[in-house]
Amino acid sequence: MNIEFIVTYIAKGLLLFISMILYIYLFSSVIPNFIMKLRVKGENTCDRGLKRFTYPNGRCVLYETELSVREYVSSYALYTEDGYKYIKCKAAPYVSALRYDIYAFNVNNKLIDVIGVSEVLGKDCYTESVALPPETSYVRFVLRRADDKYYSNSILLGYSPVRYVVCATVIALATALEGTLIYVLAKDILFNALRIKIQLASVTGMIFAILGIALTVAGLTVLAYRRNVKKVINK
Repeated sequence: MNIEFIVTYIAKGLLLFISMILYIYLFSSVIPNFIMKLRVKGENTCDRGLKRFTYPNGRCVLYETELSVREYVSSYALYTEDGYKYIKCKAAPYVSALRYDIYAFNVNNKLIDVIGVSEVLGKDCYTESVALPPETSYVRFVLRRADDKYYSNSILLGYSPVRYVVCATVIALATALEGTLIYVLAKDILFNALRIKIQLASVTGMIFAILGIALTVAGLTVLAYRRNVKKVINK
C-alpha cells in the first residue's frame, strides 16, 4: 500500500467526516434556530399598559393582566435596570404560590423565549424578578396555577405552512447530498480498502434509494416538529 493510496483515503475519510458534522449541525442548530422557530398562531396582542416610570438607571412599564386571572395576579412590571430586562408580578394578598409562563416577544412580534416559573410568594405579594432576553419588547403572562387552582390558559404556538415546506425541502436536499457523498466516498474506503467483494447497486437504484431516504428523513422531521407544537401547547 503506497503513500498516495493512504493519503487519498485519509482525504476522503476527512471529507466524509466534515460532511457528516455539517449535516448534524443542520439538524441541531440551523433548522431549530433559523427555519423552525415557533410563532404565535392567530392574533397576538400586548396587555394593556397602566403606567410608565423612568428612573436614573432604567425605566419601567406597568401592565394589567387578563381579566380571567386578575383575581390572583393583578399586574406585572417590565423594567430595565443597568441594561438588563426583567419582569416582576403582583399577586393578591391571599395567594401563597404561583406557577406561570412568560412568553417573550421581540419588536417584530416573534416569540424569542418561553420561561416557566414556579415559586412560593413572600408577605409582600410580589414575585421574584425574572430575567428576560435583551431583545424582549413585550411579554404575554400565562397563569398555570394559583395555590390549588389550575388554569388551562395557553398561547397557540406553531409553524406556518411555508416553514414546513422550507424545512422539508432543505432536509431532503441535504440528506440527498449527504447520501451521495457517502456513496461516492465510502464505497472506495469500504470496498477497496477492506477488500470486500460486494456487487454495488446500479446508479439508478442508488438514486432512488437516496431520494427515498431523503424524503423519509424530511417527513419524519416535519412530524417531529408537529409533535413539538402539541407538547408546547399542552405542557
